[in-house]
Amino acid sequence: MKDYKILFETINKWLEKVMKDMEMPLSGEPETLIRQMTTIEAYSATLTYYLEEVNQVVAEARDETYPAKEPGVTSRQRELKAGAVMAPLEKVQGLLEGLKNDLKQKLIVAEAILGYRKVERKG
Repeated sequence: MKDYKILFETINKWLEKVMKDMEMPLSGEPETLIRQMTTIEAYSATLTYYLEEVNQVVAEARDETYPAKEPGVTSRQRELKAGAVMAPLEKVQGLLEGLKNDLKQKLIVAEAILGYRKVERKG
């Protein structure tokens, strides 16, 4: 199986920054909120790229790691062996999927706040 260490190290460094930024509450000030929304959208675009890369890695790893039939080795033992290799890859994949949903939700909330502020200013 190929070594995906560099990709995962890059993703990990990026995730640390994103997670730190995601902890900051959304602003009630429209100008600041728009900047936050732009940042969230940029993170989302980067995340889409990383998720595509990880999905490809997982698919390739799945093909490469599933052991061939061997005498005396049960199907369950083969699945466990493949699962041990796949678990860390699938964990990263799941983490990115979860972050994708979190970014989407934060953007929806930001849009709602911005919409409320526009109505508030008109009223």
